[in-house]
Amino acid sequence: VQSGSNTSSEIESTGKRKQASLQIEETRSQPTKRSKESTEPLHPFQHDPADDCETCFRAYQDICPFLCKLAQRLGKSKEELCIWDPYFCAGQVKVHLKKLGFKNVVNENKDFYALIDSNELPPFDVFMTSPPYSRDHIERCLEFAVSSKKPFFLLMPQYVHRKAYYSDLIGDIDPFFMHPTQDYVYYAHHGGRKDNTKVPCRHWLREGKCRFGAKCQFLHGDAASTTDPSPPPPSLSEDGSKRLVPVTP
Repeated sequence: VQSGSNTSSEIESTGKRKQASLQIEETRSQPTKRSKESTEPLHPFQHDPADDCETCFRAYQDICPFLCKLAQRLGKSKEELCIWDPYFCAGQVKVHLKKLGFKNVVNENKDFYALIDSNELPPFDVFMTSPPYSRDHIERCLEFAVSSKKPFFLLMPQYVHRKAYYSDLIGDIDPFFMHPTQDYVYYAHHGGRKDNTKVPCRHWLREGKCRFGAKCQFLHGDAASTTDPSPPPPSLSEDGSKRLVPVTP
């Protein structure tokens, strides 16, 4: 009986050790999973996932000569010129500008409007961004750019200059306009616009038509309708590899 009791105790002890070992292994495996998820940018502020698009490299190439000239006028090198883009998506702003020799770039995952309200703006030489197209982001961005009294480069749709707020904000400023020879392409990040099939098309809401037709990534017709006339594009290319989805606003 004594021996059987010891054996039972040993079996229970062994079972507890195995259970504890399994729990430890589970605990060890969890951080790895979380670390993979943490690579996706989580915005600490309210935003529209349909705005999560990266500007193409060609757009930065087009304004590179102007940034170089600005740096020269300020008596700074390209590496020293401080460029601030307040709207964070996935960090490609720094990557693109670094390729062009601009290494002093501020693009942080922070609430732009909260920084304005708290007066915690970073020091910068030039304000440069492509603001989100949803809600009133363009108007608020333009308002800040003008009031900052700093040089600014804003990539915006053509219709902005026809808005009532545009002339009120610009005032006596005589901005220089650039128009690309070809439309810029924006790339949806981790789903982004291509997964937002319930988001109404801005062109359709504004004009009742859309030049992209069935290829448009957004909802046409009644925005409340549960049926999307244009199905979302496949997330994989023909060879089975993941691809970025080009989106032209």
